[in-house]
Amino acid sequence: MSTKKVFIIFIVIFLLGFFVRLYNLGSNPAGFFADEAATGLHAYSLLTTGRDYNGVPFPFFFESFGFYRNPLSVYFAIPSVAIFGLNEFGVRLTTAIFGAATTITTALLVLKLKIFSIRNYNLIFAAIASLFIAFSPWHIHFSRFASENILFPFFLTLSLLLFYLGLQNKKFLPISFLSFGISIYSYFPAWLTIPLLVIFIVGVYFKELIRVKKEFIMGVVLFMLLLFPLLIGIFNGPVLSRWNMVKTKTDSAEPTVIKTSKAYIAHFSPDFLFLKGDIDYPGHFITRYGSRGAGQMYLYQLPLLVIGIIYLLMKLRISKEVLILIIILLVYPLGGSLANSDGGGAISWRSIIGTIPLNITSAIGLILIISAFTKFLKNFFPLTIIFIAISF
Repeated sequence: MSTKKVFIIFIVIFLLGFFVRLYNLGSNPAGFFADEAATGLHAYSLLTTGRDYNGVPFPFFFESFGFYRNPLSVYFAIPSVAIFGLNEFGVRLTTAIFGAATTITTALLVLKLKIFSIRNYNLIFAAIASLFIAFSPWHIHFSRFASENILFPFFLTLSLLLFYLGLQNKKFLPISFLSFGISIYSYFPAWLTIPLLVIFIVGVYFKELIRVKKEFIMGVVLFMLLLFPLLIGIFNGPVLSRWNMVKTKTDSAEPTVIKTSKAYIAHFSPDFLFLKGDIDYPGHFITRYGSRGAGQMYLYQLPLLVIGIIYLLMKLRISKEVLILIIILLVYPLGGSLANSDGGGAISWRSIIGTIPLNITSAIGLILIISAFTKFLKNFFPLTIIFIAISF
């Protein structure tokens, strides 16, 4: 398949993904959630006065409703608010764009992972993974909110893509670490998961990175510099205000470790992923995180996911890319597991990066089924036709 055809396929998938995120965006979901309004007001105030709505000039963290929020969603919302005004559509458009753009970064990342040895399989794999993201109910739902969480999957896939490009062309390596550093300010769970992933990635690819020592050191320095605002905010206290609101607390009935472990495991349960989502999770009372009666993924993806996981485990010892994918799969529930808001348990809002490894793994399962079916037709179908002809 030519590069031009592949490019056209990815663009078509992006446009389809953008359409389902853009259609009726100003009125669906209905209403304007408080966090969305705060993002819009901060962006509008910066646009018109150079200060947030608290009067602080171009802050790094934005205070609203008693806690400090991350900066990326506010600053990225400024252009769309400037063009379309301070309304639902103008504030939500940015997340719809980033949500659709994640289909492209996912497709390109999958191509770089080279999970399969056959090039055409990897091309089809990339297209299917991108398509799964484009029509993921989990990803679509949060792409239609003016929320910061949908920026996290985009920057995660972009950072990983730049990293694998950097292993081939060292000039991309510092940019990848820069992107990892920026992604920390996309969403609260990124404060934990991104540093963990960077540590794992450096450990797994240390031999490759030490060969390009200059670019590697430059990238690490950039990443550490970008950590400074977060560390300063943590030591000063206010930046942890949101964490203090939502963290899991110990009570006499159940220790924190047990609560966290149960919540972590629940993120892999069929009820959460395929049947009910988190709306009907015991103790949950917030209903804006999904559609009642629907899981985070489609039910047909369940066997695909199982097949994909089995394949990844079989390839674990011979592929570093597979190891990284499994690590992302394992850390995805951390954001939801360590928080106790909305009754605790599996929370789709804070575990949004699960859309990436889960859909990529599902795509692997579908590719394996297609491959098996193709081999069956090639090897056995002609014999079946001959047998039927002889029988007559």
